[in-house]
Amino acid sequence: KARAARRPTVQQWMKNYKVMRNRTWSATRPAHLPSPEIPEIRPIIASCVAWVTDTRPTFELVPAVAPFSPLWQFYDSLAADMKTAINAAWQAYLYELEVEKVVWDAYQYDVGWFKVVWNPALADGLGDAWIGRVDPVKLYPDPAANSEAEMNYIIEASEISLQELDRRFPGAAEKFQLQGYIENIDVMPNIRLGTASIPRANPGAISPATSPRYGLPGQSREHIAHDDQGVTLLECWLREHIHIPATKDSPERVLENWRCVCVAGPYILMNKRADEILPYRHHPFVRFCPEDLGEMFGQSMVELLTPAQLSINRILSSIEHHIDLLGNPPLLEESRAGIGRTMITNKAGQRISI
Repeated sequence: KARAARRPTVQQWMKNYKVMRNRTWSATRPAHLPSPEIPEIRPIIASCVAWVTDTRPTFELVPAVAPFSPLWQFYDSLAADMKTAINAAWQAYLYELEVEKVVWDAYQYDVGWFKVVWNPALADGLGDAWIGRVDPVKLYPDPAANSEAEMNYIIEASEISLQELDRRFPGAAEKFQLQGYIENIDVMPNIRLGTASIPRANPGAISPATSPRYGLPGQSREHIAHDDQGVTLLECWLREHIHIPATKDSPERVLENWRCVCVAGPYILMNKRADEILPYRHHPFVRFCPEDLGEMFGQSMVELLTPAQLSINRILSSIEHHIDLLGNPPLLEESRAGIGRTMITNKAGQRISI
């Protein structure tokens, strides 16, 4: 239902993607017609992104204790250490690059998404907080919601390799035995590859090598899965709530929580409450729109500028085609001219015998 409701939006995203990469003319356009493409939109979007990301975020942490209390100095020192750790992570994990990607998405399409999670693979397996960009085409928010606060669910659907699946959920790749399982999800095109998805390969052992490390997942200590199909992972975040009855000391209240259910093929890989895997009860996605118009998806700058870009391209094409016709006009040949077997090139000063 979420994919069907978002289908017109995705179609517009595909157009924006092509316009940003100078693919405005149809593939069926005749080869003799000029097809000029002037990238007027890209420098405008690049300037907007540069302006938004010109100022880098700063972090300030203060202890939540009474000032000048005996614990103030201790917790103030912890806050200073935490600030140093956050700044170090910001630099080491290139969070500014993720912010730039999200801003590009917001201007190129009409929304950008952050994902804030705990990544256990960082810091040599000790784990660390991670702020990353999520491709908007992979996220399926509740179509009935106009903001994050109104969503009852949000689904991240992505095609990943079995290697990545086994890294996130140890042992999950063994369930598929290199067969893969691909759902019907939206995938952003790739102009460079000429295909919607990245091709994968299963090289196996190259003769005369017979190393067992080329075996199936789970046959060695190192889980290596050079898959050729991949698998579709559905990370579903569902909104829940429970009623807490009134007591002598507190009134009746509603406690809200989110639940994460990860599904790959017919298998449920995880079913946990948000507070069991995160330090909060909310889903990890954060929406960014340069202009929040009260809708889930904002207004794309590329979509607004595309008609003007297409007009410029068509005007230039008409001018260039007109020059071609004037400089090299069609040749009218009479059937009795006697030059039927002569290859004629439109060249200045040329003399033709008939």
